[in-house]
Amino acid sequence: MPILTAYGGIFLNYPEGSKAHSKISFDNKVIPALISQLPKVDFYYQQYHSSFNNWLPLYWSGYKQSTRYTYQIDLTQDKTEIWDAFKGNVRTNIRKAEKITTIEEIEFDKYWEHLEKSNRIRNKKNPFNK
Repeated sequence: MPILTAYGGIFLNYPEGSKAHSKISFDNKVIPALISQLPKVDFYYQQYHSSFNNWLPLYWSGYKQSTRYTYQIDLTQDKTEIWDAFKGNVRTNIRKAEKITTIEEIEFDKYWEHLEKSNRIRNKKNPFNK
């Protein structure tokens, strides 16, 4: 995956007013047409966005996958509702982390200095351009 790119892959714009079964039919027609245009490679790695939920056309085309889950919190809910929905041990872990975690704003130049130092320590080249 490219640096600073968490997800990529196939993003589809469905026809307006599409029902769920119509979206699946659309996927099953469009995705094979898209992947048929990819160059032949021995290895292809992609982290798909969690909204991509019909992997079947890729399977039919011979691709293999392993699943990793991403959990999303609906931030349109009230904070109390969100907090109450967490399991007890999750709330406990968050409280513990709040006691030992400090978040502070720093100026960009100071951040850049830390980033450069971090890469130097690991004998890596900074992948970013200031």
